[in-house]
Amino acid sequence: MIIKNSKRILVIVAILFLHLALFGETIALPPSNFGDADAGTAENPYLIANLANLRWLSETPEVWGEVEENEWEEYEIVSKYYFKQTANIDAEETVNWNEGEGFRPIGAFMVDTISGDDEAYPFVGDYDGGDFFISNLFISPEMTEDEFLSTGLFGFTVLSNISNLHLHDIEVVGGFFIGAIAGFTWDTTLHKSGASGKISGETYSAGGLIGEAIATQIEYCYGLVNLEITSLAVFSTSFGGLVGDLVDSAISNSFFHGEIFELSEYAEFTGAGGIAGYIISSEIENVYAVVTNGSDNVYGLGAELTFVDVYASVWDSEISGISEAAKSETFVEWEDCEGLSTAAMKTATTFTSRGWDFSDVWTINADKNDGYPVLRNTPDPPLNDTDKVTVLPQIAQLHSNYPNPFNPETTISFSVGNALVRSESIHVSIDIYNVRGQKIRSLVDGVYPTGSHSIIWNGQSDDGRNVSSGVYFYQMNTGDYTEVKRMVLMK
Repeated sequence: MIIKNSKRILVIVAILFLHLALFGETIALPPSNFGDADAGTAENPYLIANLANLRWLSETPEVWGEVEENEWEEYEIVSKYYFKQTANIDAEETVNWNEGEGFRPIGAFMVDTISGDDEAYPFVGDYDGGDFFISNLFISPEMTEDEFLSTGLFGFTVLSNISNLHLHDIEVVGGFFIGAIAGFTWDTTLHKSGASGKISGETYSAGGLIGEAIATQIEYCYGLVNLEITSLAVFSTSFGGLVGDLVDSAISNSFFHGEIFELSEYAEFTGAGGIAGYIISSEIENVYAVVTNGSDNVYGLGAELTFVDVYASVWDSEISGISEAAKSETFVEWEDCEGLSTAAMKTATTFTSRGWDFSDVWTINADKNDGYPVLRNTPDPPLNDTDKVTVLPQIAQLHSNYPNPFNPETTISFSVGNALVRSESIHVSIDIYNVRGQKIRSLVDGVYPTGSHSIIWNGQSDDGRNVSSGVYFYQMNTGDYTEVKRMVLMK
């Protein structure tokens, strides 16, 4: 595997930004705390508050972090950043992004199907979803006959932690590895997270949450995803309710409830399971699967299992008609695992008798998940896909610069006060940052009265040097109000 420096794929195309502005798409904007000296650390994570911030994370590889391989072919962190989602995000407009390709995954893994080579630009970080939702996300990358991508909200993660993240009514179409949350994970923890929606298209490995998981821990997670998958290759293609391929990994206290349709004519060469497809050197404990509808080549928990321990895990054999836990097994230890009737699957004692925690972890509510067990602390999806926003009167506002793109000067306008606040003077600072988050110019720093104001930036840094072409961010801060906008210098 070739791990590339993420900086090499940061391509600035000013024409694209103009296209986005003309057609009304949300443009990428950095978080409100982008300019803080310690932004992106565990103590002050980048705040992902809206779709513009999420797009910024998607399109700014320099904040994905970086790893390198040591002499033992193990990954070591070179740089790592932290992120925290602070609100529900409605991503419905992503269906129109990038000429129909939708949202571009955070982190990338690309496979050349002719040479067999791959290139990887991993996300190396911590993403805390804050128990908020990302709704209506659409991902459908363009793939050629000789190059395929890993597909999901995160394309590829290494040495990462993803927690409290909930995807609602998402749609992911096609990819070498496909998963709602991640296409491919390596040495990653997925905690208290889940997804609902649909995953479809051609693939090598697909799961409701993760396409391929290596050395990954999945705990307290759920998949309410329908899978309609077609094989990319005749051999070794796997699908699963939660994970496609599970290698040197573990799943605990998690469940799948949805459909799994394998549409390939080569079904005898594929494997699909209610929890995972191919499972190798892994452990599964306290999980269940409900396959409400599916093709004939789907098994209760997994397809092909090798060196696997499975404890206290069950599936609904009545609604699915699935009688077997797995397609094939080699050195597998089963303990207290079986297919059950629908009534038994909706009865708490079925699970407590197997040691499941129905005090703090699980519960059964007839109004949720069709009466099957749910994770106790999972939040309900937003009624309208995003919270209603109460608009409060502002006492400051940052306006878009003009012209944009520009060379060599642009005017930045801002206002202080509004109809409710007519006489207040406020201390205003406006700073300019490059895409690395480095402050290059303190443009405004003083007290301004009520009214409109403007200032010209001449494309120079604080030390008087002309900066290079590229994307720059300008941030206004009044103490109570912070806003960031983007501009392009094009020489």
